[in-house]
Amino acid sequence: MLRFWFVAMFIMLLIGEAAPTWVPEVEPKPLLMISVLVAILFFAKLWMLQIALTLDDGELSHQHANSLWHKGMNIGRVFGAILIVAAVPWSGFSSAIASASAYGETASALMALLPLVGLALLSDCLDHQWEAYLDDQVIRSPRDNQLRLVDRPLNFLFDRAKKGWLLPLSLISFSNFGYDLLSRGLGGLTWIVPSEYLANFLSEDTFLGSLVITLSISIATSMLVCWLAVWIWTEKWQGDTKQYQVWLTLFERAGVKVQEIRIWNSGDRISIALLVGLIPWQRYVILSDRLLRTLSPRELEMVLLHEAAHVHRWHGPIRFSAVLLVASLAIVIGKLFLPISTTGALWGIDMPIALWLLRMTLGLLLGIFAAWGLRWLWHRTEIDADLTACRLSRRCLSYVTETETRDPESSLPASSPLQWEATMRRSAMVLCAALHNLVGSSIRAKRATWTHPSVLLRVEKLTETFGISGKSGH
Repeated sequence: MLRFWFVAMFIMLLIGEAAPTWVPEVEPKPLLMISVLVAILFFAKLWMLQIALTLDDGELSHQHANSLWHKGMNIGRVFGAILIVAAVPWSGFSSAIASASAYGETASALMALLPLVGLALLSDCLDHQWEAYLDDQVIRSPRDNQLRLVDRPLNFLFDRAKKGWLLPLSLISFSNFGYDLLSRGLGGLTWIVPSEYLANFLSEDTFLGSLVITLSISIATSMLVCWLAVWIWTEKWQGDTKQYQVWLTLFERAGVKVQEIRIWNSGDRISIALLVGLIPWQRYVILSDRLLRTLSPRELEMVLLHEAAHVHRWHGPIRFSAVLLVASLAIVIGKLFLPISTTGALWGIDMPIALWLLRMTLGLLLGIFAAWGLRWLWHRTEIDADLTACRLSRRCLSYVTETETRDPESSLPASSPLQWEATMRRSAMVLCAALHNLVGSSIRAKRATWTHPSVLLRVEKLTETFGISGKSGH
């Protein structure tokens, strides 16, 4: 649901800021927003009751019942977000957003997102109640009354928030907070730059100033979010010190500087390896607990080398620049029609409404373009990192030695190009095995995500490039 909350909060901010320009002011009606949440609560409880009755009758297994519940709640979240966004202009909530803007962009953004945060908390509370029901009625063994598989309510809610709505809320809040700090701190720059020029350069109606502000806030926000993600969601390595030094040596041989390798305890639910941070002294590698349990030492080294290849090939700055380009295009759409008069009509529609609809249409087209374009870029860089990791393996991996890579009957030296090809071929086979072990099944191996191509496609590219014959993996 992470992408859902990103899109929902973006649309909420867009409509919340645009609505006052074409909707007449109305008195605040908080009961209208509350009624939307109450309606969602009512129908969710009916859905829970229906599934529980069917489960108690033995017509459903607890796995099927759990799947039905989560599908229904996902649909409820989508419809709830639609109702909340639609109710913003007519509930007087846009007036509250405009009033909060007097205290800064951060207060305005938080006020705009408050109904969605309420929806997220409500749905997470319902999910906790459902999980507790399954724990009590189905999962818990009658012989062991001490077994509890559901976290305490606050721990459950915090864990769900970290995986869902908390990240987009944090990004939006920090971005607006950075804007507030920047705009309120401009007075200290007047001794360097004349105040008249500075005010004109960074005014809200100046496109160049908007780009500068966006660039500054984006860099500061990315650094802050990376730092928070590392120190809040992860912990230091507590295992074998020798193994930890082997990993650090791996990155040194690849020419990649990392600050630290940290562990994410996901409750053995997630297999993931991440390299966060664009700046070397703020660059960290994050490994999940399930990843460490699933992969062998050789496979884990290839996964780490894949992360090092992202830095070696400058994938981080390339991705960041692409996202910044999308943000700049969004500013162009926002500023494009400001000089046009807000009186008169366009296509037979009042000018304010027509301009708002035109911005929304261009914003939707930009969103579709960004979704497909960034997806293509992420997939290409992942495949490129796979291939680069295998090429780097001949001088980086600890297990690539002359005795292991050479044919015992071969008289070729270890530095021979043929031996290098053999090393890269073996590394590609190990990486293929690691990818298959991470997904765990042939069905999941066929699936592609927004940020990663399917495992089958990645294995196919490795096989074509390095000439792996037969089934790779073991």
